[in-house]
Amino acid sequence: IYANDNKFSFTTQADTVISAYLLFNNQIEYPIFFDKGNNITIKGDIAKPDILFIDGNIYNEEFSKFQKELGELGNPSAEVLEQKAEEFIQQHHSSYVSLYLLDKYFVQKDAPDLNKIRKLIDVMTGILQDKPYIEHLNETMAQAEKTEISKYAPFFTLSNEKGEKISRSSEGFKDKSILINFWASWGDSISNKQNNKELKALYQTYKKSKYLNFLGISLDIDKQQWTDAIKRDSVSWEQVCDFNGLNSDIAKQYSIKHLPFNVLLSPEGRIVAKNLHGQ
Repeated sequence: IYANDNKFSFTTQADTVISAYLLFNNQIEYPIFFDKGNNITIKGDIAKPDILFIDGNIYNEEFSKFQKELGELGNPSAEVLEQKAEEFIQQHHSSYVSLYLLDKYFVQKDAPDLNKIRKLIDVMTGILQDKPYIEHLNETMAQAEKTEISKYAPFFTLSNEKGEKISRSSEGFKDKSILINFWASWGDSISNKQNNKELKALYQTYKKSKYLNFLGISLDIDKQQWTDAIKRDSVSWEQVCDFNGLNSDIAKQYSIKHLPFNVLLSPEGRIVAKNLHGQ
């Protein structure tokens, strides 16, 4: 949407309440809610696009008030932000803003608290629980439960660079702990570089171990980019890939939401730890 004479306007059709995002400079997102027949007015300072005043319906007004209250807190901690978001959800059982806050402050975390998310969903009324977002979220949490600490890890068979099928019961992995590293050549190069640096140091220490082995599972979609990245980053432990990216069955089975990500399995195939870094 382009501004002319320092103003912009936009018209669209809606059959029911829709949540969308204003996106400033491809960086700052700001939710906006609209329904059929609404006239939405947006006021603010482009120098502070994270605090806007939007009206036109109760949801925009609720969120504008919420953001104003956050702004008055100065520089609140993540814990305080979550507390404020939880208070809002508890007090607004049928507000579409509650769905947005649930996603922003509780779902989009490196390690979401599934019990907390469930409790917040439970306080919502049917109008929100019937939304596709909640249905999808419940399915995702059900899958995530299967990969909680101490659960048996999903079994898999994937091909390595040579086309050989590799699984937990393959030679070199059977009866050993396995550190599985999920990654992709298209991932954040800085994170990949730091992650591979740590893994290479660990691998040098444990590569002859009788008790531990390493496995890289790539979520690449292009074989050439995958093999090029293996050579570029000099990773010498076993690597496998099915070239389905984040749509890969194994990405769904292990609830992979960001890369790089690692999972440590016991010799019996139980999940011992997840998302380990540094020491």
